[in-house]
Amino acid sequence: MSFYALSGLINGITSTVLGIFIFLKVRRRGDNPLYISYVFFCLSVSVWSYFYFAWMITGIPQKALLYSRCLMMGAMYIPIFYLHHLLYLLGNFNEKKAIIFFGYLFTFVFLLFGFSPYYVESVSLKFCFEFWPNPGIAYHMFLILWFYFVAYGVYILLRSFKNTTGAKRNQIKYVLFATVCGWLGGATNFPLWYNIKIFPIGNILVSVYVIITAYAIIKHHLMDIRIALTRTGVFICVYVIALGLPLFLGYKYDMWKTAAYSSIILSFMGSFVYGYFKRRAENALLKEQIRYQVTLKDFSSKLIFIRDENELSEKLVSRIMEIVNLKFCAMYIFDRDKLYLKNIKCNGDISLPEKISFNDKFIRAFKNINIPILGEDLPEFKDLEIGMVAPLFSKQEFYGFIVLGQKTNNIMFTDTDIDVFSIVSNQVSLALSEIYYFNEYKKAIEEKFNILIEKEKLESAFQISEAYRHELGNIINIISMSLGDITFTENYNPGKEEIEHAAGSILANVKRAQYVFDVINLYNEHSVSEFKKVDLSEILSSIIRGYENECKACGIDIRNKIKKNIFFEINRNFEFAFKYLLEGAIGAIRYTLPENKIMEVGLEETAGNIHLRISDTGGNAAENKFYKGVGIVRAKDGGICYFLARRIMFDHNGTFKVKPCYDAKGTEFVIEFDVTK
Repeated sequence: MSFYALSGLINGITSTVLGIFIFLKVRRRGDNPLYISYVFFCLSVSVWSYFYFAWMITGIPQKALLYSRCLMMGAMYIPIFYLHHLLYLLGNFNEKKAIIFFGYLFTFVFLLFGFSPYYVESVSLKFCFEFWPNPGIAYHMFLILWFYFVAYGVYILLRSFKNTTGAKRNQIKYVLFATVCGWLGGATNFPLWYNIKIFPIGNILVSVYVIITAYAIIKHHLMDIRIALTRTGVFICVYVIALGLPLFLGYKYDMWKTAAYSSIILSFMGSFVYGYFKRRAENALLKEQIRYQVTLKDFSSKLIFIRDENELSEKLVSRIMEIVNLKFCAMYIFDRDKLYLKNIKCNGDISLPEKISFNDKFIRAFKNINIPILGEDLPEFKDLEIGMVAPLFSKQEFYGFIVLGQKTNNIMFTDTDIDVFSIVSNQVSLALSEIYYFNEYKKAIEEKFNILIEKEKLESAFQISEAYRHELGNIINIISMSLGDITFTENYNPGKEEIEHAAGSILANVKRAQYVFDVINLYNEHSVSEFKKVDLSEILSSIIRGYENECKACGIDIRNKIKKNIFFEINRNFEFAFKYLLEGAIGAIRYTLPENKIMEVGLEETAGNIHLRISDTGGNAAENKFYKGVGIVRAKDGGICYFLARRIMFDHNGTFKVKPCYDAKGTEFVIEFDVTK
């Protein structure tokens, strides 16, 4: 049996097996035009190949002529069946129905001449082939049609390859490669028809087209054809040496025993050699892809430290776009029954919906799948070319998804990309889980803090109301006593002097009551004023300067120990609080009349804290309770202005402490603010 006869038999068996395999798939899945048209293509190749084999091995001229005409009957349908299943594969069959119709029509016309001399005229000796066919008139026209269908098929493959991306583009690569191999191999049969000395050595390559096309149709996720060809090339090179060398030893030198042992050893070594060179070749081929995959893994490991959802989405989407070079990348976050667009980056004008229903068919395709899924396996989404979607799950809880566009270089996503984005999506899910847990914890802490604040407010309100009651009680008592002094009785008739004194006392206490109302109204009015960052040193020094004359008149030594250039955010109430504390200190000194009349104010900033100190020699307010005039004379638990000052400092996130000083003969107010908050 010659090599050429064997090539026909191999082509026939290959096309028959794959045709039956695809046919069985059609029966299981229902009618699929792509599968059915490919089955007919395999059928025509099988007819051609089996009669090709029979023609090659026969030694009878009459049978050779008959087999030649029979094999050409199968060959007539190969081009049109090829174009037919190719159009289904590319998805534009409906646009090209007319071409297919006329193709079948011309093929049917040629079929009428199939067994006549007009198609295959005779067989004769041509070089080493004893019975090679000679063409009839119809054969020349068939050959023109054959080349037209093949050329047109290559043309639409190239056009589709240019206009598609991702997995579809990779599928077209396979078919295009198969077309070049298969049809060039099959075309080596034609020269001898015209007495051109080119032997049909490429005939065996017809099986290459049948096998690769079947793989491209059936396989769900195609391997990058560059990797496939690299692995195939390395495999052939390694095993041609591993198996060819022993055969050469046995055939050339009749060393069959040595050949057997060496084939076992070389075959065993071949697997390791193949693995080594395969890795080296793929690392060189996929250098860029490996680079960004390593970078992505490293980047994703740091996401767990982010504590803000907006920051997470911004860094994630921007970094993926920068590393992988995509047409677009976006992140959606699930909230109740919808998914909301959190962030998007794109190259060009790409629009994504701001929100998507959880029951949208696009979401349903992956909402229960916790691994990345390629765009080819998803429903159409807003006419966008989706490269991959990475769902975000943590402990079966769905948080959202990352959607990736195609790569800008149109290279498809591979299995290693899926593995890498599985890691990325897991890290993002974990980061989101930590963010949500942190937010819930923060919310719980804030609720507890608010409860404490409310409690503090109630306590302060109670203390203020007590001071308020005390102040108004004093006022009412004084007014009552003054009215009693001018009451006419049988034994007492107040004179002009008594009436004027009582009227003056009543008027002073009415003003005193009005002042109490005013300070409370001022607090309420300015408590909602805007906080502004100011030079606190300058503001407090300016207020102190306003009291210098009053202190000088009373013989009070006012000492300003305020350090310069200390800035802090305050509202208008802060100035009133400081004034209340100064007035309380001055009033206390006037009331107690100490030997040394001293008031000192200090302000400094250390280790992220601002310290405000106001001290005086007007008695120890930490122990004594005394009142004087309006507002404070500054006792620890009394005085309406004292409590307002204390409340205002709390509003500025300050701490407020009262300590004895000057050998327990004075009072020091210590107020601290944390500027890092």
